[in-house]
Amino acid sequence: MHGDNVSISEYFRVVFDSRHLVCAVALGTFALGAFYGALNQPMYRADALVQIGTQTSSSSDTEALGRLSAIFDSKVKADADTEMELIRSRLVVGETVRQLHLEVAAHPRYFPLFGRWIARLGGGGWSGSELPFGLRRFAWGDEAIEVSAFDVPRSAIGQQFLVKAGKDKSFELIAPDGIVLGQGTVGKQLTTPYGNGEVRVLVADLDAPAGCEFTLTANSAQAAILALQNALSISERKAQSGMIGIALEGADPLRVADIVNTVAQEYLAQDLARRSSEAEHSLLFLESQLPKLREELQHAEEQYNAFRNSKGTIDLSTESRLLLQQVVDLDTAMRSLTQQRDDVAQHYQPGYPTLTGINAKIARLQQDREALSRRVATLPDTEQTALRLMRDVRVDTELYTSLLNSAQQLRVIKAGNVGNVRIVDRAMTPEKAVKPNWRVLLSLSAVLGIVLGIAAAFLRRAMIGGVERSVEIERALGIPVCAVVPHSELQVRLQDDIRRRHPGVHVLAARSPCDVAVEGVRSLRTALQSISATPRNNVIMITSSTPGAGKSFLSANLAAVQAAGGKRVLLIDADMRMGNMHASFAPSAGPGLRELLNGDAFDDVVRRDVMDGVDLISRGGDSLNPADILMSGRLSELIHAVSMRYDCVVIDTPPVLAVTDATLIGRQAGTTLFVVRHGRHSVAEVHEALSRLQKGGVSVSGVLFTDVPADRSTYGSGYGASYGYGSGRGETSIKTA
Repeated sequence: MHGDNVSISEYFRVVFDSRHLVCAVALGTFALGAFYGALNQPMYRADALVQIGTQTSSSSDTEALGRLSAIFDSKVKADADTEMELIRSRLVVGETVRQLHLEVAAHPRYFPLFGRWIARLGGGGWSGSELPFGLRRFAWGDEAIEVSAFDVPRSAIGQQFLVKAGKDKSFELIAPDGIVLGQGTVGKQLTTPYGNGEVRVLVADLDAPAGCEFTLTANSAQAAILALQNALSISERKAQSGMIGIALEGADPLRVADIVNTVAQEYLAQDLARRSSEAEHSLLFLESQLPKLREELQHAEEQYNAFRNSKGTIDLSTESRLLLQQVVDLDTAMRSLTQQRDDVAQHYQPGYPTLTGINAKIARLQQDREALSRRVATLPDTEQTALRLMRDVRVDTELYTSLLNSAQQLRVIKAGNVGNVRIVDRAMTPEKAVKPNWRVLLSLSAVLGIVLGIAAAFLRRAMIGGVERSVEIERALGIPVCAVVPHSELQVRLQDDIRRRHPGVHVLAARSPCDVAVEGVRSLRTALQSISATPRNNVIMITSSTPGAGKSFLSANLAAVQAAGGKRVLLIDADMRMGNMHASFAPSAGPGLRELLNGDAFDDVVRRDVMDGVDLISRGGDSLNPADILMSGRLSELIHAVSMRYDCVVIDTPPVLAVTDATLIGRQAGTTLFVVRHGRHSVAEVHEALSRLQKGGVSVSGVLFTDVPADRSTYGSGYGASYGYGSGRGETSIKTA
């Protein structure tokens, strides 16, 4: 597709013309995707759900100190982001690795590339004894091993050992260098020297035929922890919901479920331990405050009783009782907040936000307390004293009772029975693999295959750069296109007959004169009358830039249509190297142009009436240097003689870019026609060939555009194949596109 004005239909045409390539690439990509999915190890996903912040405060911080559990809960309750990082921490993950021995990697040894896939299919019913000795070491079915402990020297961490199954639950431990370190038994620890230390291995279970091998690697705990941290998927199910999901993907469904459940259980355990530890510190603080509060309460009661004994019963006014209640509430809240501040100060620095908030609340309550004090000061002295003593008794009583209740709650928390986290859903053993996702994999493979196929079509088009429109030739080269010859399906069958050496005349114009391609050749016959009014002679040379253009096809059919018009025509195959024109008429070349130029008589070489009105001179015998023969004076004499004897002489020559024969012959021809095949030859290639002809003194009269699909020409429809340059030793055979 050259030029600036290219329609969308041209792009669709490129794809349609390369539909076989597109389909091949698409199917190949789809097959590769399916092959990848079949070889890829299935991955299973297990997940658990935990809830954080399950404990709620029993009251606000402005209530009595007896509800101190609310203070404690607010202190330990954290947001989801913090808890998710805690789940991923080494505290939780490290304990999981330790409990499940995840630092030990033990796997069956599979045959490279597709052994794991065969094992998933059940190994085809093979058993270890049925396999050749070299294949017995690989796992072909459901072989399994469980290693409870594997300790190696530091220098051997990360190295791959082998466990070779034996008979009667025995095994051999093989070092990375292939040396057998020792023999052990399932269920008993094997200890053997290795390097600068010793290796200890405990195989808990082994299910494999004798000779089957397993890889065994002891990784560092740090590497195992990091690998699990990266593999865990931890996320909050919904914002601010407090519901956190823990998920893991792996090849072993039982193992991934076990790992997820262990992580969730360890997270729950550390939360209980954390709350118990903090409750213990808070309980120690409260227990240290209780004796002091008890003494203050006793002292307040003694003072109040002494006042009543001296003054008698005092009936407070309504205003005084109201002030008393307000003062008691404020003092209780202030002392409660003071206790909170002292408790929190044991764990955090002075600038901690919780401490700052408590201090701000105390300051506001202090302002309210001062306002009440000014109102109390307006009361009579006796009522002021009574109000103060009653306030002290009530405040100390409520505070002491609250501390007793809080201490009891903290004792429960310390016992580890109350946590801030609960496991909502435990991981279940997954039944179906989540990877590979066949629907997605095959869909993507199909889409990618189509895209790559289309890209391949355009890439091939760009690399070949073949001309597809006759106007491109005329615009780029300034040479008129004399005829457009459509593709013919019948010519495909004729080429097959030639390859099979079927007898008869295999020329399209002789076999099917009404074929659409023959009509194109007839248009060439008409165009020849206007190409040059006074040609030098009646010799027409047909050539091309490279093989496969269809010039032999055009030469034979042009000779046929010229003869059908009443002319006596001579057809010459001047390709003395690879010429195959004779195959359209006879199985062998026989004597021909080479012998004629070397001195043989014309009548001994020419084949009369191969078609009505057409004589043929074949290429003749093999010639090592045809150019030397063509440069002799015999060629000019021959051309002059045959042009006088025949009405029209058609010469089929070798490609211009391959050899110089066409240039030598073209100097003797009155008309030179250049063949360009649709989609095969680029403008640059044609330009180079024409330049060589011009430098050799040959003027091209016109261009023949061949093998044009019927939907791009003005002839017929339904033709979608292409033909080539001869067959066998000659031009490339016609082939269906």
